Amino acid sequence: MRFWVTHLNDELAEVIVGNTGKWLEDVLTEMNRFTKENPGEIIFFRMNYLIDLRKVPSLGPIYWTQDIVDDFFTHLKTLNNWCGDLEKGFHNQKASYFMDRNDGAGCVIFVLDGHLNDVKTSTAPTDGIYPASQMNF
Repeated sequence: MRFWVTHLNDELAEVIVGNTGKWLEDVLTEMNRFTKENPGEIIFFRMNYLIDLRKVPSLGPIYWTQDIVDDFFTHLKTLNNWCGDLEKGFHNQKASYFMDRNDGAGCVIFVLDGHLNDVKTSTAPTDGIYPASQMNF
């Protein structure tokens, strides 16, 4: 499955039309290139909604199943410099807390705030995938 990274409005609409953005694989490849060229960088990647769009938008969004979430996590885990097992409230930490991780290579942290109510695992803090509730925005 290929995932599309796009920007939607602040509220999930009943009818979603259009999608502009990049394939997730392309974003992850670019992030890996960037972190390799710039050791010590910190990337917070916040993702909202986590839904699929239908070809007929009036039918509403497609909510992710466990299989889709598992596939999505598999894609995310291709990234370098994961920062798993961070302390709760890590948004209060100094930059050095993140920069020094991975032997000074920096940190990539995914923060998910999606519609994943029907799946058993919507985050994986040990892998560096955190719920939005763990970080103030």
